[in-house]
Amino acid sequence: MAELIISLKGREIQKFPLTQRVVKIGRSQASDLALSNESVSRDHARLSFVNRSFFIEQVSEHNLVLVNGEPCLHPLEVQDGDRMQMGKYTLTLSKLTGPSLGLLDGDDFGSIGATEVLSSIDINRYAQSAESPEESPRSLEQIRLEKVQSLESKVLWLKLALLLSLVVNLYFLFQL
Repeated sequence: MAELIISLKGREIQKFPLTQRVVKIGRSQASDLALSNESVSRDHARLSFVNRSFFIEQVSEHNLVLVNGEPCLHPLEVQDGDRMQMGKYTLTLSKLTGPSLGLLDGDDFGSIGATEVLSSIDINRYAQSAESPEESPRSLEQIRLEKVQSLESKVLWLKLALLLSLVVNLYFLFQL
């Protein structure tokens, strides 16, 4: 059995039974699980059921998915009770309630449509990239922090140049 328990501001607002192998999550009405708030991207995340395990993957480049407070930088296996933060919403995976997982294991799915299920090779590749952070994709927070640090460095050099210019000008002013 499995379902997502959706909470907003600490209050449970919905239970979403997991009856398909791939669940598209976002603000769009075309999403399987639509979360109607501007803090959620139109196509925010995807929850996949592969090899009897659930994996969450961030789809949006603009809004993060946090799993138990940590950024989800690659497809990440989600365990029972794990909390996934998407905008103002918290989604908690519950394997103790909801439809049977046997539904997801069966071959009664004719097609999954445009959404792809990650292969175990892709999941392993993403997991290996997480072990070597220099090759893994950077989060939006990391990119913003790097930009701020770069700007701080430029401001420091500008201040140094202005100070040097002031000293040179004062030197020539007192020489006359």
